[in-house]
Amino acid sequence: MLRAMRVASLCSIAAVLASAPAWAQEADIEFGDTQGLAAQSPPFISIDTVDPGGYSRFHLSTRAAFSDEAELLDESARWAFELTTALQLTEGLAIVATLPFGAYAPKPGANEFFVGNFRLGIAGGTEIELPGDPRSKNRPRFSLGGGFDVYAPTAPEFDPIVVEPIALGRDPVQAVADLRSYDPELYATRLMTFRPRLTGLFTVNVFAAQLEVGLAPAFTATNDARFLMMFHWLLHLAVQPVRYVEPFLELGSTMQVAGVEPGSDLTQPVQLNLGLRTHFGPISPAVFCAIDLSAGTPIFGLDFGGILYSQERGIARGEDPLDF
Repeated sequence: MLRAMRVASLCSIAAVLASAPAWAQEADIEFGDTQGLAAQSPPFISIDTVDPGGYSRFHLSTRAAFSDEAELLDESARWAFELTTALQLTEGLAIVATLPFGAYAPKPGANEFFVGNFRLGIAGGTEIELPGDPRSKNRPRFSLGGGFDVYAPTAPEFDPIVVEPIALGRDPVQAVADLRSYDPELYATRLMTFRPRLTGLFTVNVFAAQLEVGLAPAFTATNDARFLMMFHWLLHLAVQPVRYVEPFLELGSTMQVAGVEPGSDLTQPVQLNLGLRTHFGPISPAVFCAIDLSAGTPIFGLDFGGILYSQERGIARGEDPLDF
């Protein structure tokens, strides 16, 4: 099953890359055109945070850990596959949707593949004017944004497989949720979540810093429904020493602050995420490695993302497309 999942993920990645030229052509963008997307300064992109610009964008990302936390590396594997798209409704506002999938292959134990909690929301923001020449690349910029997401309780519930006197393997949904320190609600069994969040993005020259926080009320979609509350935070730091390369660092966590019961705490330890993103026209792929600072488990990831700018909007901002 692991071999099949790896082949499937490679096919998905190839399909995204193959569709990029067609997508750019439909948007009347020519690579190398000094008035098009490729000539503009590439944006700072985070996988999980709100985009204050509210641009149309996409992410096809995967996270994987080749252990079940008992050892650093063993024969077990956990995978998370997420497809996120954003469609710009108007300047600074977009509708966002995420379709997550999870796979769990414990040793010993049965392999499982499932759909996580479908997420739908709105996100956007605005730039707050700071002193300085708006055409200067050295001018500090600050954007304030926010979003509101609703998570449908579509993740399944698995019956525990017990071989007396011990349980065989972990809960598959929880095992995949542990790949995420931020936004584990994508993989929470029978949980309906409402997540408002705020974000601040500061950029100056080649440096960007973004801080996002959110307080998410939720309730279990069961006969004995109970109330939960989660607090999220994520810090994203990035630099662009050259036009096409963007190293980044992230720190984030989720804490359950209400409705905690034994065996049902959704609190996630802090994760340190180190990665490198590159920019090729509308496509901005990234590779990263996240480390659970509590257990030390390495989590490997890939993201094929991008943001689509319109030529009109780039000109309307008064930006020089050759100025970076």
